[in-house]
Amino acid sequence: MDNLVLLRKQIYLAIKKGESKLTISNILNFITLEECISLRTIFSSDSMLKLLVFSKLKEISSHVKLAKFLRKHPDDAVALGFCRDSDDKLRAPDRRSIEYFVNKKLTQEDKELVEFVVKTIEDIADKTGIVLDREIMQRKTTAKNETVCDKTILDRKTKRTEELCAEVKRLLLKRLRFDMHKNAFFKDSDLLDLLIHIALTQDFAENGSKTLNLLRNHRVPNSDTLFYHLKKTGDFDELRGVFMKIFDTVFKLAKRSGLIIDRKVDVAIDSTEWFYYGDHSDPIVVGKKPERGTTWCFKFITLDIVERGERFTLLALPVSSLDNQTNQVEELINYAKERVRINRAYLDRGFLSAECINRLKKLGVTFIIPTKDNTKAVSNARGLKPPFIVKDCKMSDCSYNLIMVEEEHKRHGFVTNMDLNANDVMFAKEIANLYRKRWQIETGYRVKALAFRGKTTSRNYLIRYFYFMLSVVLYNLWLFVDMLVIAFLGLRAGKTLVSAKQFGTILMSIKEDFGG
Repeated sequence: MDNLVLLRKQIYLAIKKGESKLTISNILNFITLEECISLRTIFSSDSMLKLLVFSKLKEISSHVKLAKFLRKHPDDAVALGFCRDSDDKLRAPDRRSIEYFVNKKLTQEDKELVEFVVKTIEDIADKTGIVLDREIMQRKTTAKNETVCDKTILDRKTKRTEELCAEVKRLLLKRLRFDMHKNAFFKDSDLLDLLIHIALTQDFAENGSKTLNLLRNHRVPNSDTLFYHLKKTGDFDELRGVFMKIFDTVFKLAKRSGLIIDRKVDVAIDSTEWFYYGDHSDPIVVGKKPERGTTWCFKFITLDIVERGERFTLLALPVSSLDNQTNQVEELINYAKERVRINRAYLDRGFLSAECINRLKKLGVTFIIPTKDNTKAVSNARGLKPPFIVKDCKMSDCSYNLIMVEEEHKRHGFVTNMDLNANDVMFAKEIANLYRKRWQIETGYRVKALAFRGKTTSRNYLIRYFYFMLSVVLYNLWLFVDMLVIAFLGLRAGKTLVSAKQFGTILMSIKEDFGG
């Protein structure tokens, strides 16, 4: 027991020492299992035990694949304790050596030690925000010289999608805990499946529960059970912290998998409204322009990466009548700066104000915002024929550059702090083309609302917030899985290969309970 306590401390120090750049093999390199085992083979017992821990964390179940992995990744093998001979050739176990060790040498006590180390590494990494380099989440590609038929490609796509969805479900169930008792009839996975089903079918919880019950032909949670446990997920700040961790984890996975390249990226900030027909005195309900029979809504503000093949919602924040929009823009920008290098930021015209412009300048962010027709600068420029650039326009206590273009006999204006030459009118058209990137975020909102968000008439803001944030998380995970499948098949990023419904259906079909 004392050895295990010391071992846990070793693991914690190893993870903290390397922080986010640490790999599984390096974590194991920093710890020693020799004092906890009583096995001897041609290879070091310490190294062989670490190899088994490594295979479980990497999720390499086949001994053949594990031996092949060691040959392909000698640095990992050396980190696990295997060495090179005098000819610099790696001396690592082959498939037979691994099988002999597992079948002939391992005792029950040793197996328990392996499970303890695996669980401890996972727990500490999870609590400290470290994303482990799991093999299943790595960006794999099909060999260029490998020719396969359409059926084989389809089989590979399906298998890879199922593998990734299983890992994604594991991630969700680790984070989204519904406080279910061990002896409860339903598990966390049952509630998650119901939430996904409601989202995919655009249904209400009550009817969604009934239809899922018919599809599965066994009991599923009803709407009362679902809402009861959603309300028990904690207060608003606690729930927000849970989703912030999920956003961060998905981003780290995407970056570690090579889907997000370390370069400057364009981002877009926008807001979306969820129409509300209840009492406008309810918490977090804000006013809006009359639309679809209401002047009230729940509002959220988001920041997205809008580069081709790297679309992700980095963060989503709720908006209340007490929130300052400029402060929320700053929170989003600062959050993004900790994770990516921002090239340009595109904002909707609803963010056009002297306060917001000055704050963006203070943050050192290059921005492009469409103008409103009633601004003084636009009015003064009505006699000019687009395209043109007017430098150093004034709005209250801020200055900006105004760009005007014309498309299909309509004038469009943009506000920016980009360093422009007033005579470079051709660049004015390029600004309009750049701003079109922001339209990706509009498409994203439609997908989140139409593919991943269930309906509800609940006035409980916690439930509304959970529904919205889950839709954003599912959207990110769907894009993540789709991009990994595209990379796996050696295709170019572009058109979606795994549809949102395919992703959700496969996610629901996974029966294994990872955390409930």
